[in-house]
Amino acid sequence: MSTKSAKYFVILFWIVAIIYIIYVVWANTLPINRNYDSPLFFLNFIQRVSALTVFLLLTDQIVTGAFMDKITVKLGGWFYKLHTTLGIVTYALILAHILSYVVFLFLANHTLNLFYFFTDFCLICEPKSELYISFGRIAFWLITVTILIARFRTLPALRKHWKMIHMFNYLVFLLIAVHSYMVGSDTYTILFKPVYIFGVTLVSATFLYRLIILAKQNITLK
Repeated sequence: MSTKSAKYFVILFWIVAIIYIIYVVWANTLPINRNYDSPLFFLNFIQRVSALTVFLLLTDQIVTGAFMDKITVKLGGWFYKLHTTLGIVTYALILAHILSYVVFLFLANHTLNLFYFFTDFCLICEPKSELYISFGRIAFWLITVTILIARFRTLPALRKHWKMIHMFNYLVFLLIAVHSYMVGSDTYTILFKPVYIFGVTLVSATFLYRLIILAKQNITLK
């Protein structure tokens, strides 16, 4: 595939993916709840669309990141720049997912508790859904730390251990995958579940591949 064809393919893929995600959320919204005059409807819609898009972007970031050297050799440096840009978009959508829910609850219940959204962790939770919401909070802070480390990855200490630090992305994905499936209303629908299963399978296979590579490197060093 030529560089030009690859660029067109990537653009087309994400256009189709976003349209499909919007359709999934719309189709999974009962007609009686499609109140286009209500800001609560649009906030809920943004929250759900951003959640599914983040899942897809994280899958892409992890899988392409694992093979970035080979991909850039074949397609060129533009793919690495795209990877970096999509990483920023992913984080922005995570913030949009959280903040849209903050505003939703503020308008619906007239309450504003930012500590609940960012730092209210629990392991023995009532109701049980709070545990899976906590997974989302932990994932948010982990990905925030990972992004900050990536910003300074050229420092000798970080550059030396960057590949090991990058493995935290798999933990982030696991937490978000469980959070999405147990808390979300769209992940397990007939329209998105195949995408979800494919994404989890792909990331799991990539994780195993990375472990094998790291194990071989350690054996070689010894």
